[in-house]
Amino acid sequence: MSAREKSIGVGMDGNKIARELGALAFLFLAVFLALSLATYSPQDPSLNQHLSPGYEVQNRAGVVGAYAAGLVVDLFGLGSWVLPPLALWLGLSTVFTSLRLDWIRWSGLGLIFVCLVSGASALPFDLGGIQGGGLLGAALTR
Repeated sequence: MSAREKSIGVGMDGNKIARELGALAFLFLAVFLALSLATYSPQDPSLNQHLSPGYEVQNRAGVVGAYAAGLVVDLFGLGSWVLPPLALWLGLSTVFTSLRLDWIRWSGLGLIFVCLVSGASALPFDLGGIQGGGLLGAALTR
């Protein structure tokens, strides 16, 4: 590994193509989820809502984006907005090893996420048609 690769934290363990493809997949997922959540409409189809004949999907990511946004909103509510930055960070940390976190920091981020969805369930707050903490937040605040 060259001095430049060490200084920017690029991992060179022989799996460069696999890491770069994984990073691209995470970056695509981040953009897709951000677009799906930004254009989320509660009237769009989801796993628990049927599409009426003649209804045009409002989500800019299409029917797949409507289902994806519906699923994460149903599960995490406002906490679903954490997923696009998380996917972006995972994509970058796949290539740049200096961005990787230890398990203790992952535990802390998980606890912050749990507090976020619990608080979102308890407080009346709306962000782009998304409200509450989803099923996870409802289960934690019972």
